[in-house]
Amino acid sequence: MRFTWLTVGLIGIVILTAILFLRTSKETRDTSSVEVSIQGHWLAGNGDHLYYGPDQAIALSPEGTKSYHPYRVLLSNEKESWMKILIANSEGNEVERVIRFNANRDAYQTTSVILLGSGRTERFATLEYVDNNKRP
Repeated sequence: MRFTWLTVGLIGIVILTAILFLRTSKETRDTSSVEVSIQGHWLAGNGDHLYYGPDQAIALSPEGTKSYHPYRVLLSNEKESWMKILIANSEGNEVERVIRFNANRDAYQTTSVILLGSGRTERFATLEYVDNNKRP
């Protein structure tokens, strides 16, 4: 069987279209509540990857160090798209973290309040949603 350049070109266009369609179609994600919106894979500006499940976050550093952080939701506000969680840090201490989502809930800013013996320290970070994975 002999293929013409036109046939090869049409087959190439069909394959290229299929590849582009598959790459651009995203998984649907449940953002019906702030508590569900946090679940999935998030990327921090410092290169850390956070994987939130329903009651535990797994942190993966750029160096490959993995740590587990159980958390629970203390408060949530759907109208203003934020929630406050109590999460264990790498030392095992519980830290209050306020998570404020953007309008699409595909990015959030977090404020962590760490209570020390002599006072408190606040840390800020911005994370962007990557995918639905809850584990590395």
